[in-house]
Amino acid sequence: YGWKYLGFGPTWSGGLMFAHCITANSEVYGNYVHQGWGEAIGVFTFSDVGSGGVDIYNNIVYSSRRVDIYIDGSSNNEVYNNVLIGTDDCVYKGVTILRPDGGCWNQVGIALNAEDYDKTSVMDVANNKVYNNLIVGHLTGLEIGVGPNVQSYDNHTNNKIFNNTFLSNRYNMRADSGLATLIT
Repeated sequence: YGWKYLGFGPTWSGGLMFAHCITANSEVYGNYVHQGWGEAIGVFTFSDVGSGGVDIYNNIVYSSRRVDIYIDGSSNNEVYNNVLIGTDDCVYKGVTILRPDGGCWNQVGIALNAEDYDKTSVMDVANNKVYNNLIVGHLTGLEIGVGPNVQSYDNHTNNKIFNNTFLSNRYNMRADSGLATLIT
């Protein structure tokens, strides 16, 4: 609660990360995370040790290189009342997409994803709720997807996305083609 994170590394790294740990009933709130080189706040599951059950709320995230809030292979999380602000500052971003005016897009505001780190299993992305967030100035405001080797979208179930505000994003929401039919 209440931490300030600035420039958390020149490689692919994150600010506040939960990975390979039991996180049920955990909270991430009241933080200011800015100018990072990877994911700013994230809940990851890479193996049979599941991370999930985290409430992420009342945070301000500014100018992350990849994803402001990342839910990857994780279930039963709530992401709400966050302010996620992109920037067009291209100086420190190694991965950028240029806008027609020469500025840079931050990559993604919030992502619900199922990557396949060990190439053998994909964890569920289920029962997550994303609501009442302000997402401004990103390439994609909210993204739902799977890793490159994932052949099925069956692991994305019962996720709820509602009452979010999207401003000045190139794409407000995007989903992998196989997931589009699962969005309600």
